[in-house]
Amino acid sequence: MNESIGKVIRWGILILAISFGMRWFLSHLYFGKPPGRTVIEYSYWVGIPEEIEANRLIIAAFHQAHPDIHVIVRHHPWADYFTKLFTGLVTQTAADVFRMSYAFLPDYVHYKAIQPLNQYIEKDTTFHLNELVDWPFESCIIDNQIFMLPVDCPIDLLFYNKDMFDRAGVSYPDTSWTWEELLQASLKLKNYFQANRIRDVYPLLGLLYSQFVMENGGRIIDRDRMVCTLDTPEAIGGVQFMRDLILYYGVSIPPDAESTVGGDPFLKQKCAMTYGQAIMMHPYTEKATFDWDITFRPRGRFRLAKTLACGLCLNPKSREKEAAWQLMKFFVGETAQKIFSEIGAFVPIRREVLFSTHFLPPGYKPAHKHLLLQVNGSISQNWICRNWGRFRSELRQEIDLVMEGKISAEEGCRRATVRGNRVLDEIYRQK
Repeated sequence: MNESIGKVIRWGILILAISFGMRWFLSHLYFGKPPGRTVIEYSYWVGIPEEIEANRLIIAAFHQAHPDIHVIVRHHPWADYFTKLFTGLVTQTAADVFRMSYAFLPDYVHYKAIQPLNQYIEKDTTFHLNELVDWPFESCIIDNQIFMLPVDCPIDLLFYNKDMFDRAGVSYPDTSWTWEELLQASLKLKNYFQANRIRDVYPLLGLLYSQFVMENGGRIIDRDRMVCTLDTPEAIGGVQFMRDLILYYGVSIPPDAESTVGGDPFLKQKCAMTYGQAIMMHPYTEKATFDWDITFRPRGRFRLAKTLACGLCLNPKSREKEAAWQLMKFFVGETAQKIFSEIGAFVPIRREVLFSTHFLPPGYKPAHKHLLLQVNGSISQNWICRNWGRFRSELRQEIDLVMEGKISAEEGCRRATVRGNRVLDEIYRQK
């Protein structure tokens, strides 16, 4: 019996040795690593299929510019990405450079899983922050340290179906619109749909209560990330306006109910307007069978465009930090930014590319894409805390009741604040 167990163990060790050997072979020989090159790994999630080709081109260009560095690339679907990243960081097998979302950044920073970038930025005489758009950095800084290097400028926009507006005889949205103009246009569209017996089509979709809160001058959490502030008059007013759009005026439906429409409501022409991220310009350009355009979000007390910064982080356990920094820097350089901008889904963070024909080629679509050059100064980023997913879920349970008409906006915001502060107490105040 003992001899049989010994054989199993020996075979197991042999199989593991072969597996590690094959991994070394594939990464060093199959991928063409010549002797003497520094090897680093880079991982990212795939948002749209075109990102794979864009990243391939960028890495190929990086290899040409840095023949002494070889990059092994891993990419995963969004659903699997952070599980694999967390496992890799725990087992010290994570990539040297990895993509990160603003929503998870505070947690990874807290557990010291991300290397601050300040020392690399300060000592690199070829890297200049003023060559990059500055507003995405707000969500990348914690305790005066830059932990994430953003590679694009994602913002919220209002997308609208020009054909629907034409048929309804309603003027197109523009940069002068306020909440009142948004409401009045939505009511006209609703009347048109009802008069022509057009069912299951909505004037406006894509509502997010957090955006309305900020447009009304409120915040979900304070700048120190210690106190939930959803019970302020400004925050309550923003939630109330969204509630009115859904329940009082009937021009929209709760975000959770949009899944009943099936697929993308805007592409399926199930709505005349929708709020969405700039990245949606790409699929709409490729697939829309109707004329459409974009503009800024209509202004409440303020005009804001929420950024959802994602970027690159440096693994503190990397043995090749200098080479990894070179790759990170390359991603915000001219070559990589041109490649990203030509996909048509990303707003370049490098100023010279943003203000170029690579981002705005002749005959570009949508017709008002150039508005993205004017967005600076209208940006706001949600301040977020550790365990953001749980914090946000606690708030949403109360806000959903508001949007369903079960409680008032004031009561929902008050109850959400209590729940939010309870989570914050557990995170920050308990020893």
